[in-house]
Amino acid sequence: MRTRQTFYCTLLLVLTAGLSGCISIKVGDVGGGSGGWGHRSKGSFSVVRPIPGGRDALGVYDGIRVGRFVDGTGGRVPPAFMNQFATALRKKLKDEDLPTRPGGRTLVVRGTLMRYGDADVIAGVQLVDAATSRVLGVANCTGSTGERNPAKAMGKKAKGLAKAVVDWIDSRYPERND
Repeated sequence: MRTRQTFYCTLLLVLTAGLSGCISIKVGDVGGGSGGWGHRSKGSFSVVRPIPGGRDALGVYDGIRVGRFVDGTGGRVPPAFMNQFATALRKKLKDEDLPTRPGGRTLVVRGTLMRYGDADVIAGVQLVDAATSRVLGVANCTGSTGERNPAKAMGKKAKGLAKAVVDWIDSRYPERND
Protein backbone atom coordinates (compact mmCIF):
# COMPACT_ATOMS: atom_id res chain seq x y z
CA MET A 1 0.00 0.00 0.00
CA ARG A 2 2.78 2.44 0.99
CA THR A 3 4.70 1.60 -2.21
CA ARG A 4 1.64 2.42 -4.31
CA GLN A 5 1.23 5.80 -2.56
CA THR A 6 4.91 6.58 -3.08
CA PHE A 7 4.63 5.65 -6.75
CA TYR A 8 1.62 7.92 -7.32
CA CYS A 9 3.19 10.83 -5.44
CA THR A 10 6.37 10.46 -7.50
CA LEU A 11 4.38 10.22 -10.72
CA LEU A 12 2.42 13.36 -9.80
CA LEU A 13 5.65 15.21 -9.03
CA VAL A 14 7.26 14.20 -12.34
CA LEU A 15 4.20 15.21 -14.33
CA THR A 16 3.85 18.52 -12.47
CA ALA A 17 7.54 19.31 -12.89
CA GLY A 18 7.57 18.40 -16.58
CA LEU A 19 4.42 20.24 -17.50
CA SER A 20 5.03 23.39 -15.48
CA GLY A 21 8.52 23.76 -16.91
CA CYS A 22 7.31 23.39 -20.49
CA ILE A 23 4.36 25.70 -20.03
CA SER A 24 6.33 28.44 -18.29
CA ILE A 25 9.00 28.43 -20.99
CA LYS A 26 6.38 28.61 -23.74
CA VAL A 27 4.54 31.43 -21.97
CA GLY A 28 7.82 33.31 -21.63
CA ASP A 29 8.53 32.83 -25.32
CA VAL A 30 5.10 34.10 -26.29
CA GLY A 31 5.24 37.01 -23.83
CA GLY A 32 8.42 38.36 -25.39
CA GLY A 33 11.54 39.70 -23.76
CA SER A 34 10.19 43.11 -22.78
CA GLY A 35 8.88 42.06 -19.37
CA GLY A 36 5.38 41.48 -20.74
CA TRP A 37 2.76 39.18 -19.31
CA GLY A 38 4.96 36.11 -19.82
CA HIS A 39 7.36 37.25 -17.10
CA ARG A 40 5.01 37.50 -14.13
CA SER A 41 5.26 35.23 -11.13
CA LYS A 42 2.86 32.32 -11.34
CA GLY A 43 1.89 29.86 -8.63
CA SER A 44 -0.16 26.70 -8.57
CA PHE A 45 -0.74 23.82 -6.21
CA SER A 46 -1.75 20.20 -6.51
CA VAL A 47 -3.13 18.51 -3.39
CA VAL A 48 -1.42 15.22 -2.54
CA ARG A 49 -3.14 14.61 0.81
CA PRO A 50 -6.32 16.64 1.43
CA ILE A 51 -6.88 18.58 4.65
CA PRO A 52 -9.68 16.87 6.58
CA GLY A 53 -12.84 18.88 7.24
CA GLY A 54 -14.87 21.31 5.24
CA ARG A 55 -14.02 24.48 3.32
CA ASP A 56 -13.21 26.35 6.54
CA ALA A 57 -11.11 23.55 8.09
CA LEU A 58 -8.18 25.85 8.91
CA GLY A 59 -10.35 28.46 10.60
CA VAL A 60 -9.55 27.01 14.03
CA TYR A 61 -6.00 28.37 13.78
CA ASP A 62 -5.18 31.74 15.36
CA GLY A 63 -1.83 32.05 13.62
CA ILE A 64 0.23 30.72 10.74
CA ARG A 65 3.98 30.34 11.15
CA VAL A 66 6.49 29.78 8.35
CA GLY A 67 8.50 26.73 9.33
CA ARG A 68 11.59 25.20 7.81
CA PHE A 69 11.92 24.58 4.09
CA VAL A 70 14.84 22.36 3.13
CA ASP A 71 16.70 21.81 -0.13
CA GLY A 72 15.88 18.32 -1.37
CA THR A 73 17.61 18.84 -4.74
CA GLY A 74 21.14 18.00 -3.70
CA GLY A 75 22.29 21.60 -3.52
CA ARG A 76 20.70 23.07 -6.65
CA VAL A 77 18.68 25.65 -4.71
CA PRO A 78 20.69 28.85 -4.15
CA PRO A 79 20.73 29.92 -0.48
CA ALA A 80 19.51 33.37 -1.57
CA PHE A 81 16.36 31.74 -2.94
CA MET A 82 15.47 30.27 0.46
CA ASN A 83 15.67 33.75 2.03
CA GLN A 84 13.66 35.36 -0.79
CA PHE A 85 11.01 32.65 -0.57
CA ALA A 86 10.62 32.92 3.24
CA THR A 87 10.26 36.71 2.93
CA ALA A 88 7.79 36.41 0.03
CA LEU A 89 5.73 33.80 1.92
CA ARG A 90 5.45 35.96 5.06
CA LYS A 91 4.49 38.99 2.94
CA LYS A 92 1.89 37.03 0.95
CA LEU A 93 0.31 35.64 4.14
CA LYS A 94 0.04 39.19 5.50
CA ASP A 95 -1.25 40.61 2.18
CA GLU A 96 -4.01 37.99 2.07
CA ASP A 97 -5.01 38.90 5.63
CA LEU A 98 -4.28 35.43 6.99
CA PRO A 99 -3.42 35.38 10.72
CA THR A 100 0.32 35.54 11.37
CA ARG A 101 0.27 36.71 14.99
CA PRO A 102 1.94 34.50 17.61
CA GLY A 103 -0.06 32.80 20.33
CA GLY A 104 -3.13 30.62 20.29
CA ARG A 105 -3.48 27.61 18.06
CA THR A 106 -0.78 27.72 15.37
CA LEU A 107 -0.49 26.20 11.91
CA VAL A 108 3.06 25.62 10.67
CA VAL A 109 3.90 25.67 6.96
CA ARG A 110 7.00 23.61 6.12
CA GLY A 111 8.36 21.69 3.20
CA THR A 112 11.05 20.37 0.90
CA LEU A 113 12.13 21.97 -2.36
CA MET A 114 12.11 19.07 -4.83
CA ARG A 115 12.98 20.85 -8.07
CA TYR A 116 14.78 24.07 -8.87
CA GLY A 117 14.83 24.71 -12.61
CA ASP A 118 15.52 27.70 -14.82
CA ALA A 119 11.84 28.61 -15.08
CA ASP A 120 10.23 26.92 -12.08
CA VAL A 121 10.57 25.62 -8.55
CA ILE A 122 8.51 22.85 -6.95
CA ALA A 123 8.11 22.19 -3.24
CA GLY A 124 6.35 19.47 -1.32
CA VAL A 125 4.53 21.51 1.33
CA GLN A 126 3.02 20.29 4.59
CA LEU A 127 0.55 22.07 6.85
CA VAL A 128 1.23 20.95 10.42
CA ASP A 129 -0.60 21.52 13.71
CA ALA A 130 2.11 23.09 15.93
CA ALA A 131 0.76 21.65 19.19
CA THR A 132 0.52 18.02 18.05
CA SER A 133 3.02 17.95 15.13
CA ARG A 134 0.25 16.24 13.13
CA VAL A 135 0.50 16.75 9.38
CA LEU A 136 -2.93 17.99 8.27
CA GLY A 137 -2.35 18.07 4.52
CA VAL A 138 0.26 17.86 1.79
CA ALA A 139 0.45 19.60 -1.58
CA ASN A 140 2.98 20.07 -4.35
CA CYS A 141 3.33 23.80 -4.94
CA THR A 142 4.93 25.29 -8.04
CA GLY A 143 6.30 28.76 -8.62
CA SER A 144 7.18 29.63 -12.19
CA THR A 145 8.11 32.46 -14.51
CA GLY A 146 8.98 32.98 -18.15
CA GLU A 147 11.83 35.27 -17.10
CA ARG A 148 15.17 34.28 -18.61
CA ASN A 149 17.43 36.50 -16.51
CA PRO A 150 18.48 34.21 -13.61
CA ALA A 151 18.69 37.05 -11.08
CA LYS A 152 15.16 38.28 -11.87
CA ALA A 153 13.80 34.75 -12.26
CA MET A 154 14.86 33.78 -8.73
CA GLY A 155 12.72 36.45 -7.11
CA LYS A 156 9.76 35.76 -9.38
CA LYS A 157 9.93 32.01 -8.69
CA ALA A 158 10.03 32.78 -4.94
CA LYS A 159 6.93 34.99 -5.24
CA GLY A 160 5.17 32.40 -7.40
CA LEU A 161 5.89 29.62 -4.91
CA ALA A 162 4.67 31.82 -2.05
CA LYS A 163 1.48 32.53 -4.03
CA ALA A 164 0.89 28.80 -4.55
CA VAL A 165 1.31 28.01 -0.84
CA VAL A 166 -0.95 30.85 0.27
CA ASP A 167 -3.58 30.00 -2.36
CA TRP A 168 -3.70 26.45 -0.96
CA ILE A 169 -4.06 27.69 2.63
CA ASP A 170 -6.63 30.28 1.61
CA SER A 171 -8.70 27.62 -0.18
CA ARG A 172 -9.32 25.97 3.22
CA TYR A 173 -9.59 29.10 5.34
CA PRO A 174 -12.81 30.95 6.18
CA GLU A 175 -13.71 34.06 4.22
CA ARG A 176 -12.53 37.22 5.91
CA ASN A 177 -14.44 40.48 6.04
CA ASP A 178 -12.56 43.27 4.29
